[in-house]
Parts: sequence; structure tokens; C-alpha cells
Amino acid sequence: MILSSQQVQQAVRLLQAEGRVKQARRPEPAVQASGKDKVVLSSEARELSALRARLAQIPDVREERVAALREALRQGTYRVSPEEIADKMIARSLVDRLR
Repeated sequence: MILSSQQVQQAVRLLQAEGRVKQARRPEPAVQASGKDKVVLSSEARELSALRARLAQIPDVREERVAALREALRQGTYRVSPEEIADKMIARSLVDRLR
């Protein structure tokens, strides 16, 4: 059943008359700003901001680690542990299943 807006308004008036629905009040007028607004950040927000700033300073690539791995590869001393690779693959598979 489709109701017209007139039917809805009539039903609202009837319900208001019966006391089932309270008449909506007009919103209070907005208070004028004094021009001296201020923002107060919580301590958590300040900590988060500081952490973000510190993270922004950390390079995306750890050049010293890359250089050490390059040198180990060049010298032929870089060794890969098959057990560690298998552990990482299994752990990654389990994490992907949890998502």
C-alpha cells in the first residue's frame, strides 16, 4: 500500500491528538560564535600525532640492511633456512585464513 503525503500528515495529526506522538519542536537558534574558537586535543590525540611524525621520519628502506644483504650475496655467504621459509609460509597461510 502506498500512502500519499496527505494521508501521512492526517495520520500524524490523529496520533498527536491521541497523545501517542509528540509534536516536533523547532530547533533552537544557533548561538553566534564569539570568534575565539579553540581546539583542545586529548592526550591520546597528541600522542598519536607525535607517533605519526616519528613514523614519517623513518625511511621506507633500511639501506644498511640492504647493503649487508648485497654484500653477503656478493661474497656467497648468504644462506637461506628452508625451515624458516616453511614456517613463514605456513604462518602467512594461517593469517590469510583468519581474514
